[in-house]
Amino acid sequence: MTVHPKQTGHYIFNLLSAKGDPVAVSYFASPTTLHFTRMNPGKYRFRIIFDSNGNKKWDPGNYLEKRLPEKVIYYGKTIQLRANWDVNESWEF
Repeated sequence: MTVHPKQTGHYIFNLLSAKGDPVAVSYFASPTTLHFTRMNPGKYRFRIIFDSNGNKKWDPGNYLEKRLPEKVIYYGKTIQLRANWDVNESWEF
């Protein structure tokens, strides 16, 4: 997976199972290529969290402090991974 953020900042990349359970996590701050090896065949989804404070976790909002939760976006499609296959995707956000 190649990721191309349009803005500089801290990001958390989540590889999710078809049920939405996290399978792998990666952190990055600039355009990069992420590699995941020894994955089981199946359907996967991708999620990116805009880590505004750089603490490497999603932070919920706080009404009293007038702070919004960190933004989360999902890749537009589900990826089918087959045995002994390589999948190359590119995501510009």
